[in-house]
Amino acid sequence: MICFHGYGLDKNSFLQFEEKYGKEYTMYSFDSFAHGKSQYGNGENALELEEWKNYLLNFLDQEKIEKFSILSFSMGGKIALCTLELFYSRVEKMILIAPDGIKTNFWYNATTYPGILNKAFRYTVFYPSIYFNMIEILKFLRLSDKSLLKFSEFEMNTATKRVKVYFAWMIYRNFRPNLEHIIQFSTERKIGFEFYTGKYDRIIQTKHIDAFVNRLTFVKHIEFECGHTNLMKQVSQISNSTINKLCQKYF
Repeated sequence: MICFHGYGLDKNSFLQFEEKYGKEYTMYSFDSFAHGKSQYGNGENALELEEWKNYLLNFLDQEKIEKFSILSFSMGGKIALCTLELFYSRVEKMILIAPDGIKTNFWYNATTYPGILNKAFRYTVFYPSIYFNMIEILKFLRLSDKSLLKFSEFEMNTATKRVKVYFAWMIYRNFRPNLEHIIQFSTERKIGFEFYTGKYDRIIQTKHIDAFVNRLTFVKHIEFECGHTNLMKQVSQISNSTINKLCQKYF
């Protein structure tokens, strides 16, 4: 099982899943670029999918891995889905917790591609006063969800965090899974999916992935009574028997 963590976390965030999956799988977890001890070394240039494929091919060959499953959380979701596209003949199961990469975010697209918004985004990394003033205006006018603003403010409140946000967004900006393609080959190859979302999650909302989930054939989906931060803990503690009781669709 190959694991891809969320933004601001690192490879150790999946240690809590060792008891749940450790008897069935050998688990491998990596620091994503701009996180932990993983260094990209290519500045603001985007990581290309072919380059990512070569990284993984070297790893799979080194560890003599033929078939594998994928576990991901949040930002790691789009890495997981793109990895599935690249290695669909070798992937057996996908476990996606609040996955990014299914709903396209306008501001993410606008700020990571060359143009005035990208320059503005870069400016806020080094001169954040404008960003925080904007947050206060949104709070005052009640134009955005309070929890989302709080999360955004927390993730930008130090220079180190702002640099991490910027480079993580820039490095992975070309990771855009082709959902139609995934639906087609996952049905043909009977690849199983498990989705876990939080009812009170304002970062990755259940409604934003429902259309995709409903088009998959071999799928389970559970929504927990929690937000984004506590979701991994909830999933790591739920038993397989409970999952089957809660799900309406089965593999």
